[in-house]
Amino acid sequence: GAARLAVLATRGQDGPYTSLVGIAPVEDAERIVFATARDTTKYRNLMRHPAASLLLDNRGTEGQGSDVSGIAAVTVRGTVQELSGQRAEKGREALQERIPALKEFLRDEGCALLALRVKRCHVVSGFQSDAEIQVDL
Repeated sequence: GAARLAVLATRGQDGPYTSLVGIAPVEDAERIVFATARDTTKYRNLMRHPAASLLLDNRGTEGQGSDVSGIAAVTVRGTVQELSGQRAEKGREALQERIPALKEFLRDEGCALLALRVKRCHVVSGFQSDAEIQVDL
């Protein structure tokens, strides 16, 4: 199955900051949406510095045990912006469909729907081979 969780890397006042977020692709995977409470470090970081990255991997589906040859990870880099109106509603629906446990959180007034617009993808498989892909959107 496709990744439902990713590590979000943002830039804070003291340097890099990471957190775990639930994700869903929207608009033909041009954007990856996630939600966070507005009163969080990651939200404040993104409002100051919208450049961010998401790390996705297939550990839930491959590479169980000591064999790491089947593990692949993708770092997706881009710019994050808060969604509103129709786009926020579509993002909310996509996240709720993918991660039903987020339903109540997604309806909370303090919940912000954010989207990372994909610009570059860096793929690493088996901890050996890697490739970088620039996405011109």
